[in-house]
Amino acid sequence: MSTQTTRATEAPAEPSPGDIAVRTPTAMDQLELRDLAHRVGEPVPEQPVVVAAVDGQVVAGRSVPTGVVVFDPAHASAPVRDALRRFDRHG
Repeated sequence: MSTQTTRATEAPAEPSPGDIAVRTPTAMDQLELRDLAHRVGEPVPEQPVVVAAVDGQVVAGRSVPTGVVVFDPAHASAPVRDALRRFDRHG
């Protein structure tokens, strides 16, 4: 009888810059950002903001005037942080 070894769980792959959408938020994005901030125990960033989304889900937001950032801990990767830093108000 042969045995196979498989990993039950693997760490999620870090998103590549092309998988990250950074944009001015829609009304739904604003709600997702508010929920994210509450979930991680941080204040909602001051408006206006930009958000980063991976697979359509808001995973981070950055206040344009203050630079304050809120991250989903599961997606606080270097590519997400870098994408938010590069994005300016003119997209």
